[in-house]
Amino acid sequence: MNYSIIIPVYNGEFTVEPLFKRLYTFFLTMNTSFEVVFIYDCGKDNSWNVLEKLKYEYPNLIKLIKLSRNFGQHNALICGFEFATGDFLITMDEDLQHAPEDIIKLINKQHEGNYDVVYGKHEDLKHSFFRNTTSTILKNQ
Repeated sequence: MNYSIIIPVYNGEFTVEPLFKRLYTFFLTMNTSFEVVFIYDCGKDNSWNVLEKLKYEYPNLIKLIKLSRNFGQHNALICGFEFATGDFLITMDEDLQHAPEDIIKLINKQHEGNYDVVYGKHEDLKHSFFRNTTSTILKNQ
């Protein structure tokens, strides 16, 4: 397995399916193996049912983990690491703020120097003023 995409899901009822379809299309064009590990973090919408439908349609490409309660994004990611089988792990949010097609930039950068870790940085943050400000403060510590 080349790539595991690990995605925490909290209230992603309307985004997880389009996200998966875009990931599916992207990795088919890359002609490489992949899996998507969705970690359901107990949101308040119909995300789990949407994830089960996707798993039924793509049983060999999707792993589902359902947490017992809401543990938060970081803990959900750590949980997903335990179930990932890919040589390379890619983390994404489920809200489509990251374009799945941009994964190629991470892959190309990793190949440049055989790096252990590669990450991207948004030029435009699309969150509330408060969240952007607190994130900026924490990142500059």
